[in-house]
Amino acid sequence: MNEETPLSWRERCTQEFSLLSLPGEWTANNDALSNLSVSDDETWKRYHEFRTRLVREQTSRNEDDDDDDEGYGKLLQRCQEAFRDELRRLDPTGGRGVSSLDWQSHTIQQIEHCNWEDLEYDGDLRSATYLSYIFSPYALPHALNFKHYYHLRARMNWGEFHCEWLFSMLRFDGKPHGDEVQQELAYSWPMSWHYRGPSQVVYKAQEKMEVLASNGLIDPPHVEGVEWAHVEDINVSNFTSLTVQRLRGWLFGSSFHSLTVMDNFSFLASTLCILWIGWIWYGWWFYWIHMGTGIR
Repeated sequence: MNEETPLSWRERCTQEFSLLSLPGEWTANNDALSNLSVSDDETWKRYHEFRTRLVREQTSRNEDDDDDDEGYGKLLQRCQEAFRDELRRLDPTGGRGVSSLDWQSHTIQQIEHCNWEDLEYDGDLRSATYLSYIFSPYALPHALNFKHYYHLRARMNWGEFHCEWLFSMLRFDGKPHGDEVQQELAYSWPMSWHYRGPSQVVYKAQEKMEVLASNGLIDPPHVEGVEWAHVEDINVSNFTSLTVQRLRGWLFGSSFHSLTVMDNFSFLASTLCILWIGWIWYGWWFYWIHMGTGIR
C-alpha cells in the first residue's frame, strides 16, 4: 500500500484557511506574483504558525470573557458587532466584494488595552488600543497589521483627545519589514533615535509601523490667563491614494486587478472598520476617506 504524500505547508494553509487561488488574469505575465503564491515551504510554515497562534490567542481571550474584569470582552464584542454591521452595509446582497472574499474569516481582532470612565464598564470608553490582522484571502503569504490608539477624556476647562491609526505589512519569508517603502522608512528611522517635532510624521520606529492618520486636541498653553481653545492637530500626510494602492497590492498581489472584486472605498472601509466603534469616526476622518485622498 502506498503511503499518502504529506501535504506541503502551502497546501495545508490553503485548506485550513480556505485560501482562494489567484485568478489567471492576475498572474498572466506576472512572474513575481506567481512566485510569491508558490513561496517555499519554510515561508508557508512561518505563515501557518503565526496565524494559528493568533487564532489560539483569540480563542483563549474569548474563553476568558466570563472573568473579564477590565471590560476587554465587552469592548471586543462591540468591535466585532460593528465590523459585521459594516460588512453587511458594504455588500448587502452578499454577492461580491467583501462577501465573496469571506473577509471576516481572514480577520483577527484584538484589544491590547482599555479603560473606562466608570468601574462597571457601561459608560464611555476613556482610552483603548486596538489591533487587527488581515490575511490575504488569496494564496499569498502576506498580511496587514493595523493598530489604533484612542483616548478621550473631559477635563474641567479643557479636553483630552487623541487617536491614531498605524499599519505594517507582514511577510513570512524571513526578511524584515514589508514593501520597499517600509524597508526604506525602517532604514531611515532607526529605533535608537528619539524623535521630537511636528505631528506630520509617517513612521514610528519603536512600533515599526507607518502612521496612516492621526488627530488630537492640542494641549492648553502653560501661560497664566490664556484659556484653552479647541484646536485639532490633524495628520493625513500619509493617507493618500498611493498608500491605499500599496495596501491593496500587498494584500491582493495586484492593486489594479483586485478592483474587480473590491473598489477602493470598500477596501478602506472594510479594513479600517475593524478598529471602529461608532463614536471614533469623526467628521474629518469620513471626509478624508471620501474626498481628501481622491479615493473612489
